[in-house]
Amino acid sequence: YLSCPQYFLHALVHSIFLHTSRSGILRWIDLFVCSISTSFGGCLFGRSIVNLLQAVFVFLSLSMFAFFGMLIIVRHQILLFDGSFFKLSSPLRYLSYFTLFCTFQILTVFTALTIQSDRDRQIYTLAKMYPQLKWRERRLNWHLFDGYKFPNLLKASTYFIYIFVSFWFAFVFLPFVHIFFIVIRSGRNRSRCKTKRTHLRQAKTVIVQFLVLLLFLAIPLMLGYSSIWRDNIYAETQILMAVGEMLFASSTLANSCVVILRNPVYVTELSSVFRYAFRFARKRVSVSIARIS
Repeated sequence: YLSCPQYFLHALVHSIFLHTSRSGILRWIDLFVCSISTSFGGCLFGRSIVNLLQAVFVFLSLSMFAFFGMLIIVRHQILLFDGSFFKLSSPLRYLSYFTLFCTFQILTVFTALTIQSDRDRQIYTLAKMYPQLKWRERRLNWHLFDGYKFPNLLKASTYFIYIFVSFWFAFVFLPFVHIFFIVIRSGRNRSRCKTKRTHLRQAKTVIVQFLVLLLFLAIPLMLGYSSIWRDNIYAETQILMAVGEMLFASSTLANSCVVILRNPVYVTELSSVFRYAFRFARKRVSVSIARIS
């Protein structure tokens, strides 16, 4: 039996690792490790290397979200007036960055502490909780948060969820909402200060980046997790999962496009490059037509 906060963490860990186990990189690494391990009698690397890679994946993924939260804090502090009550001093601002990063990485700590979970118990727990997952019979290339073997960690997750949600709401969500209202209000009152306009444009970029983050990262993760509750995971969700994985794979490209298109300097340089390429191509076509004539 899991309480609501414990179940939330349990579901979050499962959704991350079940999505990771289907990613192409870890699948090819797993095959490579298995082939080498088989060549040396099957005991050279074992399965711990895959769990380690999944722990690294969790660390990098949570670091990405933590850094994005820091970006929201930075943009919010820039838009505030110097005499504002919510304006943080430099030490407090750096302390908020550090606390935000550590709060996100608590899940990585849970992963590291449970990474040596027993293989047979993992297979038994996964078969009991998710019998519809037929691909679990292939081999153990995922990590399972075993709440029965680690009851103290599962109990600690309850307090972690409360701390995480409270901190995220106070230091990331509320500043983002405030940024959103500042941007809307700035559309009515045009500022003549160039620096102010630059900061507002950067705040709009943060809003667009947040929407891109939700579209290309959160939605595929939700689709992947919702599919595991079906009796036959791939019978009716192949197209849905393909769309989700395409969105997930395009997240970095979409974020790069947002950064480039929201920067006037980049847009100007790209426009000049395309204009030059268009003129050069048209000139070559004209020369070819003249030679034919």
